[in-house]
Amino acid sequence: MASSAGNSGSGLGLLAGEREVLAEVGALVVRVASTDLSAVTREELAKIVTELAAESERLSTVAGRFMELGERTACSYTKGERTMIGLVNAEARLSRARAASMRRAGRALYRFPNFHKALMAGKITMAHIDLMSKWARKANSDQVRDAEPALAAVAVLSTPEEFEDALRTWVAIAEPDEHLDDFLRAQARRHLHLQPDLFSNVHVTGVLDPLLGEQVMNTVLDNAKRLQADNRDLSIAQANHDALVQLILDPDSEGTVRPNLEILASDDDADGTSDPTAHAWVPVPGDQGFSAVHYPRTAGGNLIPPAIVRGLVPNGRVRRHRVTPSGCLADDKPAGRHFSTLQRRMIRLRDTRCQHLGCRKPARACEYDHVIAWSARGPTLVANGQLLCPFHHHWKHRHDPGGPPTKLFRDSPLE
Repeated sequence: MASSAGNSGSGLGLLAGEREVLAEVGALVVRVASTDLSAVTREELAKIVTELAAESERLSTVAGRFMELGERTACSYTKGERTMIGLVNAEARLSRARAASMRRAGRALYRFPNFHKALMAGKITMAHIDLMSKWARKANSDQVRDAEPALAAVAVLSTPEEFEDALRTWVAIAEPDEHLDDFLRAQARRHLHLQPDLFSNVHVTGVLDPLLGEQVMNTVLDNAKRLQADNRDLSIAQANHDALVQLILDPDSEGTVRPNLEILASDDDADGTSDPTAHAWVPVPGDQGFSAVHYPRTAGGNLIPPAIVRGLVPNGRVRRHRVTPSGCLADDKPAGRHFSTLQRRMIRLRDTRCQHLGCRKPARACEYDHVIAWSARGPTLVANGQLLCPFHHHWKHRHDPGGPPTKLFRDSPLE
């Protein structure tokens, strides 16, 4: 088996790397097994859990490569199974979906070499590979080959959910016609049913289209938040109900938030082209500018086909902002202590959600933060702004380098 593995893929060097991974995983298991867990603090336990989770992904990657090798050499037939996926399902009791994910990770060596390298280094997970395999089917092979190094660099800096956002934008720009078809199909699925029951309650079910749905959702949730502030006894569901009814029956009531749709689209004069898909765009790792500005999107992160945006312009629902080819806001001037209305709008459109790694809080639930603190002479510019949810905004300031660090958990042994 060792000989076969060593002669496939990238040869003995690959097998040596896999042996190194196995040795590192074994050393971690021995270290954890020799640790007195009764004296471990919560901070130490969190570190152990994350290390074990990361190493389990690396170990699965090695197993997946040997599964792929087994499929190619038909060695699984000796166990009476048709495929290695069936063998792992029967012998190891792993689900077929999990076994197939492991095999895709092993196959990444041949399809996505930069992703496989990051997998072996423990920098990404098999979930990143699954997403890449899924979205790569929507682009042609040349586009995948050219963008693969940059996409792998983005994956290293992203959680799987954040990486899928980048892939969705990349595919939309690579295949704009297909994205337009998908968007029109989503609009065609809109429907609303109102059905009274025996007690005269009306049951509401349906699906709203992407553009109007985001407006309705944001408006109802913002009004519900205001109603809850006035009446603490209201549940979230009750507040949503009252906000929707009030918006329909009494739209001019005092304090009511009105529907609003914001779409970020590049200014034609900013980059010299009116075609948003003319740019060979791939995500830029760690970019704080508007790297995806050439493809319109809303503050909720929904990608809107350029053809749809052009149809909205006469209605006055699209705000256009001048953006430079490098992805920075043109004519941005430093404001005072707080971001201006325009700056907040641009930060909201650029980030769409909390920028703390792994957080998925949407823009409407976030606060505006200076990346370099105002107290440290950080300028009030869009490039120095970011969205953070209240929890992570406060967490950031508690962990500010200028002050004493604090622990996320109570630093005491587990009970």
